[in-house]
Amino acid sequence: MKQYSSFTAFLVSLLWVSIVLGVPNCPFPGAAFPKPTNLAASPTIQAALANLTEAFKTYDETASNNPNGTSWSLQIFSASSEEPLWEHYHTAQNLLDQETANFTVGADTIYRLGSLTKIFTIMTFIAEAGDTRWNDPVTKYIPELEALAAKASEDPVMNVDWSDVTLGALASHMAGIMRDYALEGELTQEHNQTVLMGQGFPPAPLTEVPFCGEVIPCSRAQLFAGLAIIPPSFVPSQTPAYSNLAYQLLAYALEEITGKPFADMLEADILSKLGLNHTYYLQTPDAKLGVIPPGNERGWNYSLGESSP
Repeated sequence: MKQYSSFTAFLVSLLWVSIVLGVPNCPFPGAAFPKPTNLAASPTIQAALANLTEAFKTYDETASNNPNGTSWSLQIFSASSEEPLWEHYHTAQNLLDQETANFTVGADTIYRLGSLTKIFTIMTFIAEAGDTRWNDPVTKYIPELEALAAKASEDPVMNVDWSDVTLGALASHMAGIMRDYALEGELTQEHNQTVLMGQGFPPAPLTEVPFCGEVIPCSRAQLFAGLAIIPPSFVPSQTPAYSNLAYQLLAYALEEITGKPFADMLEADILSKLGLNHTYYLQTPDAKLGVIPPGNERGWNYSLGESSP
């Protein structure tokens, strides 16, 4: 009887394996629709875009939206078409520092971008190294962090356990590390000790004050010297904590994997292939091409250096 039961279980398991192998893929649940093409000719899309145009005309004229001090450029596109499905541009009248007269925002106007370009870093990584390394520890690719990892066993509260930080944790903001190291907003570079202590901060030892980042970007050596004395924010892979630093380390790891500069890979894999001819990484574009807000909000010529990824 036991032999019969075992044989039956064996047949059932073989049947299950055959069923699983017979499934070509695992699509997302829900209805499957064909990829839409020629959206510009769709009456439904045309009506929706007409409503969108009217909505933004109203938005452009609403004082609470600060239309005189804010410019915006909007496009909706389809992967099946060379031309945008819809576009809308608004030019602020109070661009006091604009270098060209009668400047008008258009399709080729350049804006200073921020962290939305992190997707470029991820896409570059996948294009160059594939998607099989996310569980690798970052210490495998960054020797400076491998040297720092041993300190965590001595004092895990004040030292990041870099051996437990994976590339996937860096990419998903799960590394548990600080947001930035010595970028804009570094208090020790913007205020003197007296002012900071008056606001309740403890005095900072001179050995812990970064002397790069605010005006001159930190070099790689300066960055890792600083990370040697920076405590973790959380235990790795336990909770999300946004980190620009994580993406800088991810770019360093990719450079080690490929032996190529990150800027060259970004240009070859993303910017050139997508025809993003007016997208710049380290080079500052001509000010005549850009929307430059007045006063301290401009940041047009500010370089993040190796923190840019």
